[in-house]
Amino acid sequence: MGNSLVEYYDGDITKIVEMPPLGSKDDAGGKAHGILLWYDSRLIPEQRQFLMIFSLFRRDINKNDFKKVFRYKANNPFNKDINIMTNFGFDKMVSNLVKLRLINKESNNTYTAHPHIKAFFESVFPSEDKKACHRRIKEYAKTYEIDPANTLEEMSPLIEQVYHGCQAGLYDEVWGDVYRDKINRKGEFFITHKLGAYEMNLQLIKNFFPSGDLGQDPLVSSKGDKSWLINAAGASLVNTGRPQEAAALYLKGIELYKNASDWKNASVGYLNLTDLEIRIGNIEDSSKSARNALKMAEDAKDQMGQSYSKAYLGYILFLRGDIDEPITLFNQASEIEKTISGDELYSYPGIIYACFLTAIDKTSEAFALTTKNLEICNKNNWQDDISRCLCMLGGLKRRDRKFKEAQDDLSKALNIGREIGMPDIQIEALIEQGRLFLDLEQYGDAKDAAEEALTIIKRTGFWLYEPDSLITLARYYKAAGEIEKSRQTAQEAWDKADKMGYHWPKVETV
Repeated sequence: MGNSLVEYYDGDITKIVEMPPLGSKDDAGGKAHGILLWYDSRLIPEQRQFLMIFSLFRRDINKNDFKKVFRYKANNPFNKDINIMTNFGFDKMVSNLVKLRLINKESNNTYTAHPHIKAFFESVFPSEDKKACHRRIKEYAKTYEIDPANTLEEMSPLIEQVYHGCQAGLYDEVWGDVYRDKINRKGEFFITHKLGAYEMNLQLIKNFFPSGDLGQDPLVSSKGDKSWLINAAGASLVNTGRPQEAAALYLKGIELYKNASDWKNASVGYLNLTDLEIRIGNIEDSSKSARNALKMAEDAKDQMGQSYSKAYLGYILFLRGDIDEPITLFNQASEIEKTISGDELYSYPGIIYACFLTAIDKTSEAFALTTKNLEICNKNNWQDDISRCLCMLGGLKRRDRKFKEAQDDLSKALNIGREIGMPDIQIEALIEQGRLFLDLEQYGDAKDAAEEALTIIKRTGFWLYEPDSLITLARYYKAAGEIEKSRQTAQEAWDKADKMGYHWPKVETV
C-alpha cells in the first residue's frame, strides 16, 4: 500500500482513504478481489497485458520467457501493446510491477506472483487473446523438450504442452502428437506402466475434459479417442485408490466401444471393470464382466484379450473356492500366451496364476513362474508388476522359512508401492508382511502392518483385502492373550469374506 501511495499519489498519506480497505466483512478472497480491481483500474495497458500473460504460466518466469512469449515478435493480439515498447521501457515496467508487489523478483532472478493475483488477471484476460497466448506458450514449451523424456522431470515440457494446448483448444493435436506419442509412447503406456505416475496421468487426462469434469465427454474429435480417454481416466482413478469414481467411467467407455463395434477395446474395458470389481469385493459381478471380456475378445479374434480374460476367470473362480476349472482356464491362458510371445503367463496374469499355484501347493512352479515374470517386468520397467512379483516371492520364501530374503523382497515391494502411490499393491505387501511378522513372532509389527492395511482399505474401498488383514489382527490378539477379541475379529473376517463370496479367508478362520 505504501508503494502504491508513492506510485499513484506522490506519497500523499491522506489519499489512503481512496484505496480499498484491508478490513472487511467479506472473506479473504473478496478482500483480495476488491484490492485487485482497484489496482487494475490504475494500470496502463502494457502493465495489464503483462500481468495477464504472466497469469497463464504455471511455473516461475525467467528472462527468456519475456523474450519468447511476452515480447514474441509476431502478429499476436495478446502482446500487441508490450511489443511496441522499447527494451528500456519494458525493463522499467517490470521493475515498477515488482515495486508495487504485483510480481516478486526471486533471488535466482526469476519472477513469481501470488496465486490471487494470477487468478484475477487470468479472469480478466479476453478469451480469444488468452487462447492465443496459451498457443504461444505451448509452442515455446516445445523448444525445451527432451527426447526421449524418461522421468517426470524430463516430461515437464510435454506436460506443459498438454495443459496449454488444451487451454488453447488444440485437443486433437496435443492428444496425438504429445500425450499419446511422447508421454505414453503409444502402446508402452510409459507414464503409468513404466513410471507408475497414475496421479499425474489423471491430471493430464483431465485437461481433455470440459473444466476437468470426468462426468462429461472428452473434447477430442474421434469417438475412439474419447473412449480411450474415458477408460484411461478410470484406470488412473482405480490405481490411485478411487474405484467408486472409476466404475461409471468404465461402463461409459465400454458402451462407446460397443456402439462402435470395437470389440477388442470393449474387451479391455470389461477387463478393467473386472479388476475393479475384484478389488472392491464384488466377486459375483466380476465373473460376469470377465465373461463379457472373453466374449468380446473372441468376437475380435484378439488372442491377448482371450488369454487375459481366461486368466481373470480362473482367478475369480479360485477366489470363490473352485480348483478344477481354474486349472483348465489358467492352462488355456498360458497356452495362448505361449503362441503370442513364447512365454508362460507374465505381468498381472502371471501374478494371479502364481497365487493360484501357491494355494494348491505347487509352490516350486509358482516360484519359477514368478522369477521369470520378475525378469520380464524388470526388463520392461513395469513398476507395479515388479512390486507384485517381489511380494509373491516374499510370500513363497516365507513359506520356505527363508525369512531374511522374504523380508528384503517385501520391503522392496512395499517401498515401490509407496513411491508410485498405488494403494492396492501397498495393501498386498502389508498383508504379506503381517504374515511374515506372525511367523517371526514379532506380533506388534504384525499388528501395525494389518492396521495400516486396514486404514488404506477403508480409505479406498478395496474390500477384497479386508478379511485377510483381519485374520492377521485376530492372530495378533490371540498371541497377546486377548482370546475374546481374537474370536470376534476372526468372526468378522469370516462374515465379510462370506458376504463377498471369498472362500479362502473362511478356511483360515476355521
